[in-house]
Amino acid sequence: MGKVSAPTIIFKPAHSNNFTRGRVGGRNGQQTFHHVVGSAESAVAVFQNPSRQASATYIVSAIPGVIYQTVSEDDTSWCDGNLASNRRAITIEHHGDWRNGYRNETVLQNAAQLTAWLRDRAVTNHARRHREVSSVVTLCSADLPVEEIWNRATNIINSAYSQPAPQPPATAADLVWEKLPKTVEYVLDKSPTKLWNFNQTSWGGFGNGVKDFAKGDRVIIYGKVTNKTLNAVYLLTEYSFTQKITNGFNQADMSPYVAPAPPVVKPEWQTNMKDITPVKLMVLPGQTPIVNLNDLSVIKQLGQGTYVDFVATTTVKGVEYLISSYSKEHGQPNGIKRADVGVPETPPNSEKPDWLENWYDIEDVDMYARADTDLVNLEDGSTIKVIERGTKIRVASMTEWFGHKYAITQYSTEKKEGRGIRLDDLDLKPVDETPITPAPEQPEITPDTNAIIAFLQLLVKMIEEFLSKFKKG
Repeated sequence: MGKVSAPTIIFKPAHSNNFTRGRVGGRNGQQTFHHVVGSAESAVAVFQNPSRQASATYIVSAIPGVIYQTVSEDDTSWCDGNLASNRRAITIEHHGDWRNGYRNETVLQNAAQLTAWLRDRAVTNHARRHREVSSVVTLCSADLPVEEIWNRATNIINSAYSQPAPQPPATAADLVWEKLPKTVEYVLDKSPTKLWNFNQTSWGGFGNGVKDFAKGDRVIIYGKVTNKTLNAVYLLTEYSFTQKITNGFNQADMSPYVAPAPPVVKPEWQTNMKDITPVKLMVLPGQTPIVNLNDLSVIKQLGQGTYVDFVATTTVKGVEYLISSYSKEHGQPNGIKRADVGVPETPPNSEKPDWLENWYDIEDVDMYARADTDLVNLEDGSTIKVIERGTKIRVASMTEWFGHKYAITQYSTEKKEGRGIRLDDLDLKPVDETPITPAPEQPEITPDTNAIIAFLQLLVKMIEEFLSKFKKG
């Protein structure tokens, strides 16, 4: 393992919008072959466009020995048109339009060297074309000779394990080759930074250099060569060093790369949150959701007529949300759409409150809070307190208020207090208290239709038994 030289890897990071950090499930040895309808450099520009939503692990260029890397091997590129394939594969784009039998010998040799290096490190072990894994129809990778590249890579691997290490070329310059104790990532400091043929005995022999690279490009350095004739040090990639190619970067033109600290990014709702004069507003529509402002998922529903104390406002994706005093005090990302609350045009006018009008006794029954739920003041809809998930509650009576059934505890029943808990927030069985931490991403699961039907039938039976107890009461 590890005898195949790495090609010259130039880091051209894709925009963070265009790939996923990490890999769910890890790699499985797949190497997916793609082709660029254009140059390798145009693909780099596409992957650095924050609105493109595409990337590949590597891009094979038409420059001898040079490979661009845009996504880490440990992250998930967006290239295969198939999420599962993206998570498993190393994806590789190839310079040039291969739709009509285009052939570029430099691209093929670069691709073979990259493939041999990946296979030698056990990163990949089998090849797939884009069209073989994509969930949408595509001709990619067209006429790219995948089998030829794979066979060339096999020859490179066999040669690396059967031949002695190459010796430094004969040279008139006094060159001292030195392998670094470990590879070091460098960043290019000059614009442009030149790759030089350093096998020179005078400064005039360097000319315009082998190739120009951009300031900020990153390179993995494997070794260095001191040109003692000119008293200058040059840094080399693994490929150039092990193949004894006298191309390198002047040490003065680059410096060790130090990764910037990741920025602390606040969620949009926190960034936009502002305090307001405390105000009590009523929920106007029925089934108004309390929303998790991090991902806009629904936490629970509030019934029409519920009053809530609000102390802050924020916007998420252009929609205004109000934040209750309870959520702000407890640092919870919970909000209600501003459009869903307000002051009713005509306050309810009844000699007898609705909750009392609809109140009736039932046979006492123990129930359990299935989530953190509100004990509601049925006079004005305000929250008296939050009952924690799993709390056991003795229910002695029921009522209907603003279209929803509320359970009234034994204590409140005896005191004739208008305090209730939404019936759909309660359960007849204790909740499972074992905390469950979901994975960041879960694989797609095919629903078991029979199990769902059986569960619904059981649920209907439980509701019928529960309602029969109320009727008896």
